[in-house]
Amino acid sequence: MQFLPNGETFLNDIFLVTLQISNFIEEHTTCKKMLISNLNLHGITFNNFMKSSKQEQCQSVAYKNAYIFFEKLRIYQGKEKSESRLNNESLLPHGFSLKKEKKSLASSTAATGEMC
Repeated sequence: MQFLPNGETFLNDIFLVTLQISNFIEEHTTCKKMLISNLNLHGITFNNFMKSSKQEQCQSVAYKNAYIFFEKLRIYQGKEKSESRLNNESLLPHGFSLKKEKKSLASSTAATGEMC
């Protein structure tokens, strides 16, 4: 488990982080290019992350940078943790994994019905 610089874990999932990004751009009329620059990302990395579902992009630098950005923003603005965040804290005391789970051949062929 990787921790944030101040010892916190990643307690918001990718869906919530991408939602925070979308809301931030909409609420602050921030151009996407400026936010990408502030998150220290490349456009392709950002776009791939925004298209992700579940935790498939958990190793992406976009997840780490955006999570840290929005956590610092929440603290700066004095906002309380969201209900989702509080729920994640109780269910996942060590936070979300930052390592992508490898699919086994057996599980991938069972899911798709394809054989080698």
